[in-house]
Amino acid sequence: MTNYNDVVSQLFFLPIKDFTGEYRGQACRDDLGTKIALSASLNSRNKFCQLSCRAFACPHIIAACNWLIESLEDQPVKALDDIDWNYLQEMLDIPTEKAGKLLILKDAIIDLRSDIRYRANLR
Repeated sequence: MTNYNDVVSQLFFLPIKDFTGEYRGQACRDDLGTKIALSASLNSRNKFCQLSCRAFACPHIIAACNWLIESLEDQPVKALDDIDWNYLQEMLDIPTEKAGKLLILKDAIIDLRSDIRYRANLR
């Protein structure tokens, strides 16, 4: 992959995980060509035991999705509130003109968090 750093190249090619989680979040901006859907399951300790993502997006955003689902595994739901979006943009070397697409991922995370709060009664 050209014009992408090594981290993006590695994360982009991670295998797709099962999209069978009981909680869902999604966000879309057709005008930016970006659609993101998240799926998650919690274990008995209210930690993520399965996360997956389906994304129609550029390699930067697909890599960001994959990094998030990998880093949130076995973390408490509160970890959704602690994502460092600036770090993610820097680590993946996302150009400023594409940074707005991270907001779509952030909206999908917010939607997932809302679904968990509503259906699992977790604050």
